[in-house]
Amino acid sequence: MPLSYTKNIQKHYVHCCMLGEGTMEEVIDYIRDLEADDDFNQPFYEIADFTDVKALDFGYYESNGLFGKYKALAVSKGYLGTIFVTGTV
Repeated sequence: MPLSYTKNIQKHYVHCCMLGEGTMEEVIDYIRDLEADDDFNQPFYEIADFTDVKALDFGYYESNGLFGKYKALAVSKGYLGTIFVTGTV
């Protein structure tokens, strides 16, 4: 799977790594995994590593739909925000 994550519960963050071509479905599945993960019971940040992303199958306007999912994650699990790491062009 081109999208994976590791948790650092002690430091209150999750490190998400996407490889190759990312899809909207993968991102939604990832958010559902975080929602179902019982380790997340305190506020946390997400570090999204996009250094190895070649393409996304969705654009800016479609990604606006993710806002509601992240807002729900904030309410249910204490999600505080995302730090994006990108590669060079």
